[in-house]
Amino acid sequence: MNIDASIIKDYLNDGILYEKHWLFNSILGDNQYLFDKPSHDLKESISSTMKKVIDILKSFIPYNVILFSKLFPNWKELSKNVNVILAVGCPKPYDAMIREYNEKDYIILDLVRLLDYHEDISEVIKKFFTHELIHVCIKADYPFDIKNESNYKKILEYLVFDEGFAHLLSFKENICEFDFNELIKTHYNKSVKRLKIALTEEELTKQIDYLNKANSGSYWNKFAAIVGKLYLANNLNDLSSIYKAGPRKMLENIILEE
Repeated sequence: MNIDASIIKDYLNDGILYEKHWLFNSILGDNQYLFDKPSHDLKESISSTMKKVIDILKSFIPYNVILFSKLFPNWKELSKNVNVILAVGCPKPYDAMIREYNEKDYIILDLVRLLDYHEDISEVIKKFFTHELIHVCIKADYPFDIKNESNYKKILEYLVFDEGFAHLLSFKENICEFDFNELIKTHYNKSVKRLKIALTEEELTKQIDYLNKANSGSYWNKFAAIVGKLYLANNLNDLSSIYKAGPRKMLENIILEE
């Protein structure tokens, strides 16, 4: 795992070069500059958090490791080549994400944003890094250039699959012991309805709006991610076969199931 803490170190040394890092022109994916200057009062917390995060990542074990390893048997090998940037300066809600630069993917973890959770940083990092590592593993098995993909329905299809697995496996430890029934009852059907409506949309501006809402905004309103997560939660015994069948088959089954 390649961990780049240069942004943090520049911030801790009262530098300003980090403010021009390519990351802050890539958050939205459209070269728009986004930067939220972190307070100097946070320097002590950020310094100690950086050290903890580096230690955690060097010996990282994901949530639900047995299930994770069954779905992604080569995850340890893939993680050796993962590029991680520890950052400050990302505005809310950009706490953890993957961004591409010079044809390489980078997992970004903003330590100020992660400290906002006021939880044990070990658990916060484990949760978020499990999520982002799943994206890396899925992309290795199902390559997809979402930034340059022009087929609207294929993007939605991939989001349901990719975000579904990522949100489910990073939801909490021991998901097989968790009762998802109430969450499914409350959120699944209405999310599927939104997905079906989105899939029929043909107007470009509305398609862009649906894609933004499919995996952003308040948690339970991310309809594509929630459909994927809860469909998988309702089929925990079949995760391997669903994964092997791929994004298209998973979406077909969701639509036919209703």
